[in-house]
Amino acid sequence: MGFKALKMFCTAIALIMININDSYDINCSLGQRRLRARSYTHLMSRGSPLDATGERIQPLENFLEGKSAFVSIGVDRHVFNKFPGLTICIPEINRKYKTIVDFRVKDVVPDFEGSGFRKINIIIRDQNQSTEHILNNYLTVVLY
Repeated sequence: MGFKALKMFCTAIALIMININDSYDINCSLGQRRLRARSYTHLMSRGSPLDATGERIQPLENFLEGKSAFVSIGVDRHVFNKFPGLTICIPEINRKYKTIVDFRVKDVVPDFEGSGFRKINIIIRDQNQSTEHILNNYLTVVLY
């Protein structure tokens, strides 16, 4: 591969990386669909419980501490079956924590049956987070 071809290849890779990174901003402005949802917190039990995909549940605190790449959320069974692993963005939470929090549809909440995306369950591990107003409120959910 010649120098010119290598330069074009590197430029193309850089542009792809910029586009991927730009698609996630703190306000989730490039998401495909914006919805309002009621958010609830779910205190993770001791140990390492598994989500509906068979992977470890990842609470919000693990993400904020850099111990996980995403935060597990629970949703209605029909949403999970249709969109397992879907990335969602919540601008209110991004602004609170001053970072882009990567939420993923990873678990099912039986009590949310039939609610679609109108209810989400944010997994936490610290009881103090359960009283956090922003986490137990109506939020904007942006689908990617």
